[in-house]
Amino acid sequence: MESRERAELERRSAHIRRGRPKVDLTGRTAIVVDDGIATGATIRAACQVARAQGAARVVVATPVCPPDTAVRLRQEADDVVCVLTPRSLTSIGQWYADFTQIGEEQVSELLSCVTGMSEEVWIEAGDTALPGELVVPRGARTVVVFVHGSGSSRSSPRNRYVASAMHKAGLGTLLFDLLTSAEETHRANVFDISLLAGRLGQATEWLRAYLPHVAVCYFGASTGAAAALWAAAVPHADVAAVVSEGAGPIWPRRVSPRWRRPRC
Repeated sequence: MESRERAELERRSAHIRRGRPKVDLTGRTAIVVDDGIATGATIRAACQVARAQGAARVVVATPVCPPDTAVRLRQEADDVVCVLTPRSLTSIGQWYADFTQIGEEQVSELLSCVTGMSEEVWIEAGDTALPGELVVPRGARTVVVFVHGSGSSRSSPRNRYVASAMHKAGLGTLLFDLLTSAEETHRANVFDISLLAGRLGQATEWLRAYLPHVAVCYFGASTGAAAALWAAAVPHADVAAVVSEGAGPIWPRRVSPRWRRPRC
């Protein structure tokens, strides 16, 4: 039983952290937050763990807690901050208008917004895995997807410079390659706007699943700008903005009969 629970705890910790290192509590104040406390058994255990990891001060924060439980918690915590202390507490949910439980994905995504993230990622596009770099600064609510044109890549100094400027402005970025190295050797692929737009659409779906609460924008150049316009025009794409760098998107001479070049 214990080994199974430990394994599950380690799985959840790894999934929620997504590679982010554990914060060193030595000499720091640890604030332990709960959505509501009834008996206080789990929150007391959390306080003991924080203290064992070197926290100089432990504070418990909760919206609702019975007064007798709050008194017992002060044996473990240096301070207990509580908004409501009803003497009769049959359930925590009765003090909420909406007590819908949140999942691990939401917790991880919210933590990413608070702490920021920088990860090497792989994006599944059909039978192909495309490498990329996802950077989300602390508090960012928008991610700009770079759509490179012919002759460019996620490693381009120019793209990386523009991305770093966006990070300073509080925007997240996803730099990835629409084609693999082998695919780039066939020049027809570089100008296959349908293929590039399809890959971009799949990358966008991946990003929305990974970070459900961010707005998605496209930043494209050359054939990448054409792919960005194509992908953004797909029904329910819900792309917040499309920015084209340079004079305008490069379109192939032959365009799918289902698509017409937009008039600007």
